[in-house]
Amino acid sequence: MAASRPFEWLRRRGESVAQRWSRRRQGLDRIPLTLHTRRLYILPTASGLLFAATVLAILAAGLNYANGLVLLLGFFLAGTGLSGLHQTHRRLLGLVVESLTLDGAHAGSALSLRLCLGEARGQAADDYQLSLRDEHGKLLQAHGEGPAEAPTFTLLPVATQRGRWQLPPLRLDCEAPTGLFRCWVWLHMEASALVFPRPAGNTPMPAAPDDEGHAEGSTSGQEEWFALRPFRDGDSPRHAAWKSHARGQPLQSREWRGLSGNRHVFDYTQLAGLDLESRVSQLTAWVLEATRRGDSFALQLPGRRIETGSGAQHQQDCLEALALHGLPT
Repeated sequence: MAASRPFEWLRRRGESVAQRWSRRRQGLDRIPLTLHTRRLYILPTASGLLFAATVLAILAAGLNYANGLVLLLGFFLAGTGLSGLHQTHRRLLGLVVESLTLDGAHAGSALSLRLCLGEARGQAADDYQLSLRDEHGKLLQAHGEGPAEAPTFTLLPVATQRGRWQLPPLRLDCEAPTGLFRCWVWLHMEASALVFPRPAGNTPMPAAPDDEGHAEGSTSGQEEWFALRPFRDGDSPRHAAWKSHARGQPLQSREWRGLSGNRHVFDYTQLAGLDLESRVSQLTAWVLEATRRGDSFALQLPGRRIETGSGAQHQQDCLEALALHGLPT
């Protein structure tokens, strides 16, 4: 274990240098991307080095003993190896990277990265392998899946900090058909995903205010006021527009639209005594819980307010604001 650490450090160091050199040489990649010859790199694998040593030994023995059959075997094996080099290189040449999707997640959970290839010319999907190193230096790898004509790859890197997660360089490689050579290409794509805060905290959710501004456990079950109409017998006094009536206008009643539960205001300043990350995590937990219950809510952050709303899109807007709050732009 200890003896392998210097070798692992040296290998990762060389990989990092190669990534930076390829980025300067190739520039930023944009989809759709066709892989041409100048982008591809190829070297023998450990098996390929052993094979080459064996061929050299056979050729040396044939020359030493002047044995034509041994020399014929050596040249045949050498030709087979060179043919394998050409076939491995050809597996990547002309491939098209058709799409890349990157979905966000909460801190501590796995993001979803999906890359799709095209023009694979009927090669087996699992001949190809996609890999990246996560923020801790761990190597994540995935073999191609799906139809041979359009392999897809799915990687699940884990992000531990909220904010914007930048996609590191990707490496697409292939060792088929012989396993004696590895051909690869570096993919430098401008892509990112939002890492939402980890939901945590045990502070109770603030009670929803009623129409007079007092906290109550539940509203009338309606979500959004959108119009006034004449007050009718049987209308709740809480829905009456008393302010306009005090100015001499006829008594009117607020009309509501849609169904919802409570209406909350999640205010950053309500969580005094907690540090920044604890406040953001608690607000995230409230947002998720309110959405699950079907409640309407507003989010108040220092310098930004998201007005009352509900549903999946409103939750997404609030989570994005929380993911970036307090971070350098």
